Amino acid sequence: MTEPAAAPESQAIDQLSSLEERIVQVVQLLQEARQARQAAEKEAAGLRGELAALRQQLAAHNKERDEVRRRLERLLQQVDSLVSR
Repeated sequence: MTEPAAAPESQAIDQLSSLEERIVQVVQLLQEARQARQAAEKEAAGLRGELAALRQQLAAHNKERDEVRRRLERLLQQVDSLVSR
């Protein structure tokens, strides 16, 4: 008569083991997701810094281009005034 009671106990232990395995899997997935998020945040921060540096470079190049343009226009005006004489 003790055997019928053992079957539900065994089944309950199996269910508990299955639940435990699923919980362990969920915890592992959560840890992996957190690590991936941290890596993505770190990469994003680096890319934001890189973007800021590139924007500064672009601004410097635009300023330099404008200065070259002004100087060339001045030189062309001088050449035109010499040719016109």
